Amino acid sequence: DVYLELLMFIARRWSSKFKVSNIINIPLIKYVASDGIQSFFSLHECRQLGAGAKRVKLAPSSSTCPCSWLINWNNVFACETKQFFMPESTQQAISQLPDKYTLLDWLAKDVNISTMNVYTFANHVLCSSINNNCKLAIAYAHFLYHSLSKGYLSSREVDILCSSMPLVDNYGHITKSRKGVLLPANVSRWADLIVSNPWKNEGYVELGKAYLNASSYAGQNTSSRMLIDFLKRHGSDFTAEILGMHKKGQLA
Repeated sequence: DVYLELLMFIARRWSSKFKVSNIINIPLIKYVASDGIQSFFSLHECRQLGAGAKRVKLAPSSSTCPCSWLINWNNVFACETKQFFMPESTQQAISQLPDKYTLLDWLAKDVNISTMNVYTFANHVLCSSINNNCKLAIAYAHFLYHSLSKGYLSSREVDILCSSMPLVDNYGHITKSRKGVLLPANVSRWADLIVSNPWKNEGYVELGKAYLNASSYAGQNTSSRMLIDFLKRHGSDFTAEILGMHKKGQLA
């Protein structure tokens, strides 16, 4: 692979020849853009720090999750995360290099290209990037559902992620801080007793109806009601039981 031979050549001579040369301004680092097209960042762009920096990542080579899973889902969120992955073919070629650790060490230390697994991608990238985008907040729930169903996230990891995930309420607002979550009125028993959520001011939010819809993201389909069932199992702050609230004196 001529491309990897070039990167290895630069990596081995970085300190002695290239660190202060104009090569840092040449687009050399492959990444998959949000439209799925491969493109390049310069070394200088990748080496920058701060909010506007270009972030390129690798999937762990030992992971059971294929690179394509992270790449395809990142394309859904890239407009907010400003983060990208190297192409799958490039990552696979790197993993087969006899001296791959020389290249990986250089990419990590001098180009700011590190590895990222599914849990870190969800917890540190997606969850913090979608607080102002309702469509992506809902897509995030689908990402967790499908990652669990594929075995790329454990049930325990999903429980943790669901407890802090941004949610879209029935008013179309995103909420992250809450005491509890009520299921949409048309799938919950509390709506048989009252018209609207009387616990809104106490920190209980009613989940938006969009979570009930069949949807498709990153080539993965979710049937109607599947996401709600998933959230009920893994969201510790979800409740559909009005009787428990009645016993606590929350319903007159």
